[in-house]
Amino acid sequence: MKIKRFMAPDMRQAIRRVREELGMDAVILSNKKVDGGIELMAAIDFDAEWAEGKTEPPPASAPARANEAEAGRLAAREHFDAFPSVRPKADRRWPDKATPRPDDEPLDKAEDSATVAALQQELASMRDLLEGQLARIAWSEFTRERPRQAEVVRHLERLGLDQALGRVIAEAGPPTADFRQAWRAALATLGKRLPVSQDDVLEQGGVIALVGPTGVGKTTSLAKLAARYIIRHGKRDVVLVNTDAYRIGTLAQLNTLGQLLGVPVYQAENPEALARVLRGLHDKRLILIDTPGMAPRDDALRPQLQTLAAIPGVTLTLVLAANMARSTLTETLQRFGQVPLDGAILTRLDEAETLGEALSALIEAKGPPLGYLGTGQRIADDFEPADRQHLLVRAVELARRRERETRARATAHTPSAHHERPSVHAQ
Repeated sequence: MKIKRFMAPDMRQAIRRVREELGMDAVILSNKKVDGGIELMAAIDFDAEWAEGKTEPPPASAPARANEAEAGRLAAREHFDAFPSVRPKADRRWPDKATPRPDDEPLDKAEDSATVAALQQELASMRDLLEGQLARIAWSEFTRERPRQAEVVRHLERLGLDQALGRVIAEAGPPTADFRQAWRAALATLGKRLPVSQDDVLEQGGVIALVGPTGVGKTTSLAKLAARYIIRHGKRDVVLVNTDAYRIGTLAQLNTLGQLLGVPVYQAENPEALARVLRGLHDKRLILIDTPGMAPRDDALRPQLQTLAAIPGVTLTLVLAANMARSTLTETLQRFGQVPLDGAILTRLDEAETLGEALSALIEAKGPPLGYLGTGQRIADDFEPADRQHLLVRAVELARRRERETRARATAHTPSAHHERPSVHAQ
């Protein structure tokens, strides 16, 4: 057994020194505050029963070795006698309640919590570092063994897709040495994985509640759905219902839209009122419900969605904005997906720099299926059924435009540079 004293300004640095010098199997024997910081006693190859003298040292083959063992045991006893308050127990169990002694100086709780938090942060950093190194090794092997597929992955990343998803799509294609053929196969695979609805709600009708975070365009999408239905079937069977009692002016905004479209607008402040309104509108073919925006992490989100979904005949459609961050898209799909969603609407395609992040989030969430796309501000024109081909073409065009802008900026700063980066290929 090796025993060593460590001095450090704080507990975190003391533990780091123990780990560096004695390893991860070291046992902390004692700690106390001293002038200048923390004094910590640690041991390696620790045996509590042997240190207490309850077991005999192993038999020696020579008197000299027996003397060394006895001397070590006596030294350990002397050490533990010097620190009676931290004498190790033979059963090595945590005590139910610590018994304070006059000579003890326990660490401050705040300092102890800070030490634990710092250790957790350090472990998380080590894990991230290890995961990053493993990912780089795996990518290096992939590019060496399958260079053509690796090139496809790079192009998919330029669309905004996640690298892991890009690898899955690239590896699903047939082996080929021709890049354009591999690229077309990858786009076809990407399109097949996109969840797109085959049903047209404007033909079927129903009671549709638009849900989603604040600011994604729920009210505008509701107006666009109503306008498209009116163009096809007339305004007699269309009704708008507002349930947003939180935002100032929401009812006025919806009333204005109702006047422009020539359809009635109803107000329902709670689920009971909404159920009564719907019972009175049973003869209408299309009832569109505007709901208040809810943050994905709001504790009230799930109960409100469940209450809305429990109303007979109501279906939920999630509204997402294409310019949302990937992490926000993923979290929104997870949180709102706690209740059954019949479809989704992707808005603000005209404001998005890439579509790959939205497509990645939808594919990995495995639904809900996209029903419509919002492509601009015009109520009657900038709204269309979701189409895989259109989404892929638009994603490629955005990537190519971004590359052209990047090259233009680089050329403006370095006029003599003529190096051209390979561009994303169209289908």
